[in-house]
Amino acid sequence: MAAFEVLAYLAIVAVAPLAFLTGWLSVNGAVVITVLLLGSLIVLSWIHLGQGRHPVFLFLCTLMFFRGGRLLAYCLGADVDPMHVEMMQVDTLFSIGNTNSGIVLLFLCLSAICIYTASRWKFASYPPPSTTPARKFLPHLYLLFFLTVPLQLYRWAVVP
Repeated sequence: MAAFEVLAYLAIVAVAPLAFLTGWLSVNGAVVITVLLLGSLIVLSWIHLGQGRHPVFLFLCTLMFFRGGRLLAYCLGADVDPMHVEMMQVDTLFSIGNTNSGIVLLFLCLSAICIYTASRWKFASYPPPSTTPARKFLPHLYLLFFLTVPLQLYRWAVVP
């Protein structure tokens, strides 16, 4: 089953650059395909890699929200052009061009597929470790968390 998943993703990633190079697929369409691929890889890693307990799930989520955050914002309508680069302390935006945008999106998809494939191919499920010895520290951790929430809210609201 894992082989079919990987082959399906690689087929999509093989066809999409060809469609992009021939002009059938725009940068905006490639952005949507990238977001769908990353989102489906996150769902598959949740299903097949221990319901979120595997590091690949964490990696794919951080890849989606840190590298693909602007792509996701574009798909949800919050961003006009996800390929514009804005630098701090500079008021001008610049674009990296269509060819480079396609390469960036291709590498983003390929890196996610390679990481998922390496983990999915040899995954063996183990029961989670017992949490009984650590439960005595849980009230202290909750206290620490709730004491820092006002500081986090202050920092979020006041500090730019």
